[in-house]
Amino acid sequence: MSKFQSKIIKDFEARGYCVIKLSKTNKNGIADLLVAKDGCRTKLVEVKEKTDTIKPLQIFQNIQICKVAGFDFDIMQDGKDSQNITEVFKSQLSNLF
Repeated sequence: MSKFQSKIIKDFEARGYCVIKLSKTNKNGIADLLVAKDGCRTKLVEVKEKTDTIKPLQIFQNIQICKVAGFDFDIMQDGKDSQNITEVFKSQLSNLF
């Protein structure tokens, strides 16, 4: 786990969220974290280092899950603002689901 990912987890937990690190799943491209809090929408969070990029499979897999489960999908990249891409990609990829 990177220092940046540890920082993100600690930040969410300090704000009362339950954070689960998704390390081994039966599908490739699943987000790094599942983040939940009573009264808030559950999120899948992909954590990226400064030089890392999100892959198309990661976008596809996570938007598919979010659409079915009603979750949000956030990308948090070191040095950049968090991006909630759920609505943007759901509308663009709606014909794929």
